[in-house]
Amino acid sequence: MPHLEVDLDVLGESDVPGGVLDVLDHFHGIHYPDNAPEPYMEIVQRAAQARCMLCNARLGQETHVIVNLLGVTEVYCGVKCHQEMQIKGWIEQEYDDMLERIRFRGEGSPESGEE
Repeated sequence: MPHLEVDLDVLGESDVPGGVLDVLDHFHGIHYPDNAPEPYMEIVQRAAQARCMLCNARLGQETHVIVNLLGVTEVYCGVKCHQEMQIKGWIEQEYDDMLERIRFRGEGSPESGEE
């Protein structure tokens, strides 16, 4: 999986806790999916520049780092941005599911008169 190195020199001059620096160094930066779309890559670039992936604020004492089996995948300035990104993702998924249900009712359901 491709990744972008985080500028640890910039982070070293901030009040980001040492444990966060160790995690970012250990996992070699921010990992992202192959063929990631340009808007997503702009968000990943924020993290590589030691900024929050949601609000673009400098990372600091309250930094949240999300690690999964692939490595570090998300970095936020604090709990509020982390929560709001999770809510944003949930809303987007619900919206996609709603559109799929509407499409199914219109195209493939017995009520549509089509078989």
